[in-house]
Amino acid sequence: MDCVVIIINNLEVGGAERLVVDDVNEFLRRKIKVYLVTLKNEKSSSVGRDCNIPAEDWKTIPFKNLFDLKSWKTLILLLRKWKPKAVFTHLWFANTIGGIAAYIARVPANVSFELNVY
Repeated sequence: MDCVVIIINNLEVGGAERLVVDDVNEFLRRKIKVYLVTLKNEKSSSVGRDCNIPAEDWKTIPFKNLFDLKSWKTLILLLRKWKPKAVFTHLWFANTIGGIAAYIARVPANVSFELNVY
């Protein structure tokens, strides 16, 4: 089955986070397999509670910084395992991490969203 992966820092309250929740729910509504990866642990203010994704399809890989080699390896191996047709990333940190990991894992398409650029 074809799938996509969405990567974001976390799902704390915000516009990009709300967009990710809506995208995940729309992919699921259309019967498209979607995996969600967050790069930081969730806090109680998370909009993730509105996300209808099964718990086993939502992975948190808590990156300490850009040089967290263990987290890099985990993400790259997951992308290779899932073999998504596309990776969608949101916000600078996730765009950087997700774009590089998708390239290394040879994901055919990577779409990056940068919101609230000042």
